[in-house]
Amino acid sequence: SNEQIRSLFKKIDYSDQGRISWHKAKEETVRRTKKVAFNLPATMSECGHGVPIVNIHSLHDGTVLTVREDGFVCEWSPKLDPQRTKLMFSEGTANRRSKWVTDFALMSEYKKLMIGTDGEIQFYELSTLKPYCQISGLETIPLTLDYLWNRLPKDENVPNIAIKNAVLSPNVTFVRWKVHHDWVTQVKYFHSFHAVASSSNEESSSLVVQTIFSVHKGVKAFDLCQKHCLLVTGGMDRLIRKPNGILKGHSAPIFSLCISSEDSRIFSVSTDGTVKIWHIQDQSCLFTADPKASGIHGDVSACSYSPAMRSLYVAADCVAVLPLMLPRRHSRITVSHDEAVMCCGYSEELRQVVSCSEGSVVKVWDFETGRHIFEFNATPDLNTITCMTFDIKGRLVTGGSNGCLKVWNFNSGQCLKTLKKGKCQQVCDCIIFRVQGDYVAAVGRDRRIDIYPRPQPSWKDDLKSGHKEDILCVVQCPPSLLATGSYNGEIIVWNAASGSINSKFQQKITKLSMTDEKMLLYAADRIGYIYVYNMETFDQEQRSPREHFWRAHTSSITMEIVTTDQVVLTSSTDHTVRLWSSQGELIGTFGQPEKWNVQLPSSWIHPGVPYEFLIEPLSMPHYDILTRKSHLSATISS
Repeated sequence: SNEQIRSLFKKIDYSDQGRISWHKAKEETVRRTKKVAFNLPATMSECGHGVPIVNIHSLHDGTVLTVREDGFVCEWSPKLDPQRTKLMFSEGTANRRSKWVTDFALMSEYKKLMIGTDGEIQFYELSTLKPYCQISGLETIPLTLDYLWNRLPKDENVPNIAIKNAVLSPNVTFVRWKVHHDWVTQVKYFHSFHAVASSSNEESSSLVVQTIFSVHKGVKAFDLCQKHCLLVTGGMDRLIRKPNGILKGHSAPIFSLCISSEDSRIFSVSTDGTVKIWHIQDQSCLFTADPKASGIHGDVSACSYSPAMRSLYVAADCVAVLPLMLPRRHSRITVSHDEAVMCCGYSEELRQVVSCSEGSVVKVWDFETGRHIFEFNATPDLNTITCMTFDIKGRLVTGGSNGCLKVWNFNSGQCLKTLKKGKCQQVCDCIIFRVQGDYVAAVGRDRRIDIYPRPQPSWKDDLKSGHKEDILCVVQCPPSLLATGSYNGEIIVWNAASGSINSKFQQKITKLSMTDEKMLLYAADRIGYIYVYNMETFDQEQRSPREHFWRAHTSSITMEIVTTDQVVLTSSTDHTVRLWSSQGELIGTFGQPEKWNVQLPSSWIHPGVPYEFLIEPLSMPHYDILTRKSHLSATISS
């Protein structure tokens, strides 16, 4: 109304004092951006057998991949828990002894892993790590690898082919040029510049980016940033060079450099294991982590910075992760739990929300208002609850990291029964499904489908032809189908009545939910985004049926659709549980002082957003994950 507008303008201070306050606030913002540190000491994980890791790469969802010189591939969680391993050269002892890896690269757009060996470039399926094809007969050993993807032809069945035969194909363009007089230390393709850059320890041609730069004692590492129009180099002289200055501080040769464009920082690692953080604009060193403080020892062989996890990964005697220390929690930031939230659920019978934290503190909330009702500690033995569902009687069913399934009265905290006694095989998901009766289906790291109470033995197809990797999720497709998805991307559709396999296909999915009335598919990822797909208008020729997306949290999500109210319930390891409209409007965060009314949009927090989004770099619209093409069409077609 006009009265509200006049009242708003009365609050605006156009005085000199107002301008001074604005400048002070801006200076305070700049000062906060310069306060940065790593959480020390680093989290360590053994990489095994003393064989050096040749490189580290992180995916946009935070997954980390390492490859050792002997071809041992390991996939890690962001916190360096090993998820999957494979020795690539395992065909025979002689073959394994004759090959060694020099470098690897991730071809994310093609879901391929590219490995350089002596005289060969090998390609593997990223989801299964099975061989795809290889190029052999190279005249030299490829020391460093990168690729450009926007114009490469794609062939679904490429055989093993020698390079001299490959260059004869009209679909292959082979270009080779010599600009360095010593080994190439690094090569990168920068998509934003459409340029290939390479470096060498030889001084006269230390760095080549469409022109040749001469640097004293050569270049070991470099990085290029379009946002800041910045090129940085480092090498044996222990200096970091920029176009407008030199950064001094390392006492050993520079091994790795990375520009974080989102928060205007440079990360540098020297061969003695010292890690430094620099501010781009004022060229100051913001933080130093020496080996004594970080615990990183041995010869550094690989480094990588993950913007998604805001962490630096370093490989030496062990693989280490150095997460950036998050700023002290602001008074405007609301949390639902004091620790990471592992799962949440909605009780339709009682109109209540239940959430569980990493320490297995279970909290009960009023769905209508967000009010906290009750809480209890579900596992005095310190085992973590990993998933939850509700049975037909409205009781809470939980699965744990110790393999246990328990049934609770969540309004009193009483454990009513234990369905499964643990054998240290983590339960990853559980559901209630109905096929000639009501059952609880649980899946997890034992790679089997466990059904309780089970009047018959295990399904024969499950034992003989079931999943070979950890099963992450399970969902019922009424009336009699059950679908399970495993860590390697394999999805199996089962006939729950007979226990036989209906079909199989591949697509790595983290978390999916679907509405009943409208054909809307909701997908969540590890950095807090939710994507909505309209299946009614889906066209197989269309790469992505995505309607819209929004950021719900700042880290990994669990999600449930409350179809009766057309709202989305989410929880996250960022310590929060939230309620959203189906269009991504924030209703509120459980634990906030203000109460809401689900049926009254004027009581919602929307159009406000969680305060942490205003200071979180990955919430910015230019973040590259938001422009990635979806591969969902392959799954729907299958």
